[in-house]
Amino acid sequence: MDHQPPNWIEKYGHSEIINGLLFLGGEDDIDDLLYGKEESRNLNGKGFFQNMPTPQIDVWIDLRDVRDSNRKVFLPENVEYISVPFRDGVIGEARTFLPVAKELLGEKLANKKRVLVTCHQGRSRSVMLLVWYLSETMGTFDKAYKLIRSKRPISKPDKNFIPLLEEWKLKYTPNN
Repeated sequence: MDHQPPNWIEKYGHSEIINGLLFLGGEDDIDDLLYGKEESRNLNGKGFFQNMPTPQIDVWIDLRDVRDSNRKVFLPENVEYISVPFRDGVIGEARTFLPVAKELLGEKLANKKRVLVTCHQGRSRSVMLLVWYLSETMGTFDKAYKLIRSKRPISKPDKNFIPLLEEWKLKYTPNN
């Protein structure tokens, strides 16, 4: 089994954005959702599962860019893994890959799938995707951004993504 325990210093924990359906996190925050709390402890403490993992999600949308330092995570068979990699702060890549990720996210949630969205720390790329998706579905940028910040206070999109945030704020602010 190819698996690395989380970096306990970097670990913040996952954030539940929409009750039971939509979760946000970094690569070190996801084990409880993938395996269940008890089996997460078994895998990371003992190196193996004592019982079958009980995933709390159906789909993992991973926005981490491709690098050798990405944490290796064992994926249970019944969790669909979707990789939409792009580099943090690279707005051209964000404009290319965020629409793909948003469409996939919308499709999975429409089918009542429980979805986890991650990037390296769960602060920038994954937040960008959820701000855009929720702005569209909730109708306003401010509601979406406030919801995410209330559920995940460490949210902080890269400064190079500010032009995208400003575009969405204009588009998803009533009376604009």
